[in-house]
Amino acid sequence: MTWAKPRGVRHWAFLLEELLMRTLSALCLLFASSAFADEHTKDTPEQVKKAVADQKAVLIDVREQKEWDAGHLKDADLLPLSKLQKGVPAE
Repeated sequence: MTWAKPRGVRHWAFLLEELLMRTLSALCLLFASSAFADEHTKDTPEQVKKAVADQKAVLIDVREQKEWDAGHLKDADLLPLSKLQKGVPAE
C-alpha cells in the first residue's frame, strides 16, 4: 500500500479501513475454523469480505479498546490481545 498526501477525513477513513482489512484478513479465517489454524491464509481481502458476509468466517480485532474506539471495521468483533494473552473464559 502506498501512502498519499492527506486528502481529508474520508481519505483517512479509507486508509484506516484498508489497513485494518489487510491486518484482519490474516487473522479472520484463523478463528473461523480449526482447519485453518495451522496455516496462514492466502485469501484476498475480497475473499475474506465474502466469507464474512456468508458467515463462514469472522473478523477478530485484537487491538485494545482505545484503538477500537478510534475506528474499526463494521463487521469486526473486539477481542483485545491483552485478554487473549491472559486467557479468555469459555462462553
